[in-house]
Amino acid sequence: MILSPVARLDTIAQVTILLGAVTHFVVGLSGKSCNFIIVVIMMLVQMSMARSISSKISNLEHYPVDQSTVLQQLPSSMSQELRYFDLDSVTTVYTACPTCNFTHNSIYD
Repeated sequence: MILSPVARLDTIAQVTILLGAVTHFVVGLSGKSCNFIIVVIMMLVQMSMARSISSKISNLEHYPVDQSTVLQQLPSSMSQELRYFDLDSVTTVYTACPTCNFTHNSIYD
């Protein structure tokens, strides 16, 4: 049985990815709005994990291994989240002729 990339993640990361996907695809929020939501979730998870540790934490190396693993699994943007679902396909940009509306592959200088 082959597991999806999302199934291999921790539950916290799965819920974060689900929330980002639902807000983008179902609710219709823009990618920037979803990125903001994802970053806020990351901050909330980091703060809640930091409260469980007595010393102040400045970076990922000071978290216990299990918490550090969860934090590394959290997506940091909508594009990273889409990679978990294999939805970040390659896009080809075409240019339309203003006279006949025929589309051509774009050529960049």
